[in-house]
Amino acid sequence: MSRRERHLGHGLLALLLLAPPAIGAAPLAVAIEGVAGELADNVRGLLPLTAYEGEELTPARLRSLLAGTPEEVTTALQPFGYYQPEVETELQSAPDADRVIVRISPGPRTQVEALDIRIDGPGREDAALQQRAREFPLQPGEPLLHAEYETGKRELRRFALDRGYLDAKYPDAVLAVQPEAQRAEIRLTLASGERYRFGEIDLQQDVLRESLLRRYLPFTSGDYYSTDELLSLQTRLYNTGYYELVEIEPLRDQGAEGTVPIVVRMTPEERHLYRAGVGFATDTGPRVSLGYENRRINDRGHRWTSDAQVSGVRVDWNARYYIPIDDPTTDSLSFAGGVRSTEIENRSNDILALGIARVNVFDRWQRTLKLDLERETYDLGPAFDEDDSVLLLPGIGWTYARIDDVRDPTRGFRWSLETIGALEQLLSEATFLQANSDTRYLRQLWPNGRVILRNQLGATVTGDFDDLPLSKRFYTGGDYTVRGYDYLTLGERDGSGTKVGGKYLATASAEYEHYLRGNLGAAAFYDVGSAFTTFDQLFSAVGVGLRYKTPVGPVRFDVAFPLDAEADDTFRLHLTLGTNL
Repeated sequence: MSRRERHLGHGLLALLLLAPPAIGAAPLAVAIEGVAGELADNVRGLLPLTAYEGEELTPARLRSLLAGTPEEVTTALQPFGYYQPEVETELQSAPDADRVIVRISPGPRTQVEALDIRIDGPGREDAALQQRAREFPLQPGEPLLHAEYETGKRELRRFALDRGYLDAKYPDAVLAVQPEAQRAEIRLTLASGERYRFGEIDLQQDVLRESLLRRYLPFTSGDYYSTDELLSLQTRLYNTGYYELVEIEPLRDQGAEGTVPIVVRMTPEERHLYRAGVGFATDTGPRVSLGYENRRINDRGHRWTSDAQVSGVRVDWNARYYIPIDDPTTDSLSFAGGVRSTEIENRSNDILALGIARVNVFDRWQRTLKLDLERETYDLGPAFDEDDSVLLLPGIGWTYARIDDVRDPTRGFRWSLETIGALEQLLSEATFLQANSDTRYLRQLWPNGRVILRNQLGATVTGDFDDLPLSKRFYTGGDYTVRGYDYLTLGERDGSGTKVGGKYLATASAEYEHYLRGNLGAAAFYDVGSAFTTFDQLFSAVGVGLRYKTPVGPVRFDVAFPLDAEADDTFRLHLTLGTNL
């Protein structure tokens, strides 16, 4: 305690001794002045005086608390680098309360003048460990924060442990503070010890043959030990869908010198999974869905899925058989079959499809190579006869996704591009090449507001548009494209007035969402787009909506007003459920 603080304490003590007995007979209130934020919170949290707020204290007890206040305030400010504060206390006595004012001048702040971090042992040659040491959260010239010092020490050692230096410790760790000079020095020596390696890996399960299971391992025996790799292994095994529980146990005390054996215990998931659901969207109306999955047909990891969905405009059934290949966490081969029947306005089609696809995942990218055989029976409306088409469709698709939270994103970007084609010389009744892209972007602008942008582009190259079956013609309109118009009702018309669809597609949407209270929000949007062969008109709409967050994504209720005189409705309601991305 400084001389000034002692004089102040003695003065207060003398005043209290001379004060009338009324002092301390009313509830206590404490005000802290001169500091704010974390400093004020820490002073209030550590000051014994504040624990008695609202109570009636005897004069002797109040005198005792006031006498220790300067020292306690100094202790509370030291973690923030303030070692020489000036503290004054004032007692204001009244019949209804005894109010103590603690006035604080924090004084000069201690700075980090020198930082010396050394790594001894094999870790001295580890570039990643050295880089982590250079990133210590307190650097010369910065204010001294004790919490940052402790965090830096802890995180550096944890990083060493995560990289396999399982004996890492600090034989020397010094924080030297010179309050009078307002300077501090940090000296740390991390003794890394030996860097351990993975020993024998014991995989305990009876679901997959071991040769396949070992292809899921991100490491092998003899690789440097890493907790990140162990977490990666656990995630990979959970994501297979084969296992309900994955437990990984490093056996450090049972390995040969410098190695850590690993035991992985896996509890299988139920083999059979059944799904059922009901829903509603204004695009499709009420819908019912059923699904079945056999998670493990055999010990080679083969799976089977089958799904059916019935809605107001579509009946859809498909089945797919999956085979893991190459790196089974990212690569698969699948065989599929399905039927789909659709009826929108006066148009209808029935499709029978068979296909094979290979999927590869590269970080945030997914590539799909596929070959589909489709037989389609379709009817464009009263002015056309029913027609048939057979197409052999090779294709390639790319998808890129970067989303921070799938259910409630604050920042996200998704882009997909699919290209398909057919040749009359190769089992097809039409020759064409078609590309279709979909781009979606979401960004939170401030805590309660975010902007959502969407864009679709499509183009078809063909010598005879009339040979294209209904499913290969572009239409737009509906919940996710141009709101204000019914689902897939916007497309180019021929001379008879029939909507024959288009060779090209272009849509765009800009939307702003703002959450007003809790999970409830509002939105405003503008949509524009068309499907056309000869460009002559874009359809557009504006609207407002309500949003409500649920565990499976937001419920969106929109009222959209079409801006074109030819629109069938003055407004349309749109109800959807699910993420914007």
